[in-house]
Amino acid sequence: MNQKSNSTQRVSRAWFGVLSVIGLMVAATILGGGAQATANKFVYHVGDAFLASVNPDFAPDFALSTATGDRLQLSGTGTFNAGARRVDGGGTFVHTHADGTLFADGTWLALGVVSWRSYGNGIPQGLPPTFFGGVLVILIEVHPNLPGDPVLQATLRVDCVLGHPPAGAEEGIQVNVPAFPITFDHEDGGATLFVLTI
Repeated sequence: MNQKSNSTQRVSRAWFGVLSVIGLMVAATILGGGAQATANKFVYHVGDAFLASVNPDFAPDFALSTATGDRLQLSGTGTFNAGARRVDGGGTFVHTHADGTLFADGTWLALGVVSWRSYGNGIPQGLPPTFFGGVLVILIEVHPNLPGDPVLQATLRVDCVLGHPPAGAEEGIQVNVPAFPITFDHEDGGATLFVLTI
């Protein structure tokens, strides 16, 4: 019984420590004019199997091109450390024209962190303190399945509205493919999540 009590106290102290560090990082962000904390490592979920297990409507994610009506379906997962500009992981995509015909499908790989802004943890939404909202922008490499199609680079914006998101923030993804060029500039369904690991 004492062992169990000691274990519970250790876990409570550990969570208190994590929340204290998060509080200090939020304060540093406010006082530093928006500079982001650099020590945290996260797992990112973008319309993946984990989110689908919570709610089938959470996966995959969709983005729409308001210019062309084209639609992008995307899912994936990985980890990132914003301070070190390191990211890994990837997933799959399907690009369809406005009339629903397939244009391209394939896989994508995460290459590097462009930017990260935390919205704080999901406690205001009644979720665990390790669940975070924020906006992550990463550089990705797109590998179409059709032989002969070029490998392209793009930016993927992942927005999760847990915590304290700014007014107008929307859950979902946006993708910009400069060489194509096409921009999927409107979130169109699915869910995202950042999970704090360190």
